[in-house]
Parts: sequence; C-alpha cells; structure tokens
Amino acid sequence: MKDEDGDEEEDEDEEAAAASELARHFLENFGPTSHCSFRALRYPGAADAEARSTHWSPYDRVGVVASIARGMGTDDDGAKKTKKRRRISSDEYRSITPVGIAEHTDFEAFTLLHQTRPGLELKDLAGTWRDASCAPESSTFTVIIADVMERWTGGLLTATPHRVAFTPHERLSLVRFNGLDPGTVVETLPAFRGRPSPTHRAATTTQGEHVGRMVTAAAKNLEDMLETYPKRALTTNPRRFAQLIVLLGKHASGEFEGRWTGFIEEVKPRETPARAALRAVARGNLRWNLRWAAAAGLTRDAVMEALESNTHERARLRFRGWHDGLVIEHEFTLDLDGADGASLIPEDDDDDESDESDAPARMRPRWFDEGEIPYDEMPEDDRHWYPRALALARECGGGNAAAGTKPGWRELIVGEFRFGGDDARLVSKTLERIATDA
Repeated sequence: MKDEDGDEEEDEDEEAAAASELARHFLENFGPTSHCSFRALRYPGAADAEARSTHWSPYDRVGVVASIARGMGTDDDGAKKTKKRRRISSDEYRSITPVGIAEHTDFEAFTLLHQTRPGLELKDLAGTWRDASCAPESSTFTVIIADVMERWTGGLLTATPHRVAFTPHERLSLVRFNGLDPGTVVETLPAFRGRPSPTHRAATTTQGEHVGRMVTAAAKNLEDMLETYPKRALTTNPRRFAQLIVLLGKHASGEFEGRWTGFIEEVKPRETPARAALRAVARGNLRWNLRWAAAAGLTRDAVMEALESNTHERARLRFRGWHDGLVIEHEFTLDLDGADGASLIPEDDDDDESDESDAPARMRPRWFDEGEIPYDEMPEDDRHWYPRALALARECGGGNAAAGTKPGWRELIVGEFRFGGDDARLVSKTLERIATDA
C-alpha cells in the first residue's frame, strides 16, 4: 500500500506524462496546413455614431441575438424552427441581454485573445459569466480552451463558452485561432483515458471534419440571421500609409496639390510600415547613398536593416472620411547619425525645373526649421499632430523611448481625425500620448 506522499508523487508523475503527451501530439499535428487564423477586430460600440446610423430598432437587434443564440436549429421546446420571422414581444425583449457575438466555443485546439477594453465574457463551470482581462498598454493574452483540446483530454479540459457583450464603448481585439492539420484524428488521447473527468463520449472525428460541420452550421445560422439583420457591407481592411517626416516636399499634383507634406507611401502586403517610410524618399527625387557600403563590406540589405532600426514611429493616426473606409497612417522620424553612415542624395538628373513634369507624383524636398514649418500650406490635421510628434522625437533623442520609460516600452502619439462635407473638412479630432510595449 502506498502512503499518502507516494500517491501524490504518482499523481504528479501521471499529470506530467499526460501534459507531455498532449504537447507532443499538438506539435506533431501542427503544420503549414493547420486550421489557424489571425484577426484584428474593431467593435465600434452602441454609442458610435456610425453604428447608430444603421437605425436598428431594439426588436431588430435582439432578434439577431436570439436567432444566433438559439443555436443549431431548435427552439427552446425542441421543435424545429421555420424560416418565418416573428416580432419578439416586449416581455421577451426584456428577458434577453443584447450581445455583440452570442455564446459559442471555438472549433480549434485553443485561442489567444487580447482586448483593449471590456467586452469578452467567459462562462465558468458554474455557468457564471465573467469578464476577461483587459490590457490596453501591455501584450497580455487570454488563453481560451477550444473543442479539440476538450476531446483530446476526454473532457478534463473543457472548451470555454464565451461571448462578446454589446458594449457602449469602442473595443479593439487581436485573436489567434490555433488548430491542427485537417486530417488529424481528434479523440481522447491514451494518457487521458480512464482518468477522473467529466463524462465525454464524443465520436472520433478529424480536425477538418469538425471544422466543416461547425462552419456549415454557422453558415446556416448566418443565412437565417441575414433575413432580419440590417443590410450593410462587411468592414474592409484599413489602408495603411507610412510617412517620413524628416523633411517636407511640395506636391505638384494629386490630392495634396500645392501643399507641403512629409513623404508618404502606402504599406505593401508583408511590408513593415518603417520600410514603407524608407521607400517614400523616392517621392522627393531622393535616394539612399549606398555607394560606400561595398567598401565597408556591407550589403544593401544590411544597410537597409540599419536604416529601419533607426526609423522610429512617433505617431499612429486613424483617418475617417479621407478615403473610403478607415485609413491608418504611421508617422516616422529617422536618426541618420545612427544609420551606419547612410545619407540621402538627389536622384541623378540635370536639375532642370521641367523634370517635375516627367514625374508628377514626385516632390522637390526642402528642409524647414521647426519654427518655420508652413502649417498653413499643409493638410489640416498636420498642425495638430506634427508638433507633438516632433516634441516626442526630441525627448527620445536618437532612440525609441523617452527618459523614464520602462525597459521595452516606448511613447507614441495616437489619435483619430474625422473629415466630412463636400470639401472633406476636418470635423473632429482626438490625440493622446501613450506608453506601449507593442
């Protein structure tokens, strides 16, 4: 007969062995074809002017929630639902809590989620809804157990039901779904068979089959929901631009014709905003002088990496009403003193003024003292954020963080500008300085 201490040691060994098998099995079946995805999401909140402009009635909104929350095809009494819609009574309305995304579990093995403000709610084993943690200024993620993990562990680890509340405030979230290769068998692993755990008799399946079944059921719910949901286009991905504000150029044509700006380029897929900002110098008939690099034994890629490491983001701004949809612009300064001797030189040309007509998208560069920046001849928003970004750059010197900032963190100006009317005038703005470890 084992003593009590021996029993505890044996339990610990069994748990360690089970955990090792679980980790090994996940890694063996996690590859390029795995069911994984990453999403960056914005929930505008009930108080958002754009959300209110849909003119939802309370009945419409709750009808959407009810149709999703009822699940996979039955009413509360078990009878099959029909596609006929009915108006929800006022008593029913008062008994339903509006939510942004109804209760569900995820289809994969586990999910990582970060949110800036409250909204995600998790249901504990007692059936109580609890707020997930928020981390607006740090890289903190909530781990959510999903369906595959529950099946692998025979129910010892339970898939966490969760939902997104219908909040009055805006909320941003990052979500990473982590699944397996489609053909991976999903059943209770040997290390978890016979262990004390909730009754769990789910049939053997594969990751691909399980996702297929769940997506089909969700699509059916979505089809039903769209019959009453306000007909609005899905939000498109925002366009991203990067601007280098080391010097200014005057536009000869285009949307900024006759105005001074920094050098701006749209960020390409799989390109960092900092690298896009470095590309933007071509707008000013400038290029990077890399002729010295070969003599110094440096490749072009090495020099560009050095330049990118000395290109510091000072502001990140959102624009609405400028282009269709949301535009995000990253504002950078560049410390040339720390960039291994790289410098900006004019493109080879004969300096004839007529050259500007050959490249209408380009600008002639000009340096300005900070006190002489021509804000009256620049886009409306620049006079608001430019001085704050330059002040932050001075505080940070040639680096990425101001004095007193926590190690690994940096300061950043963030804000939003809204434009409206036929002439797209600035109608509102918000700006603040934050500390972030991102």
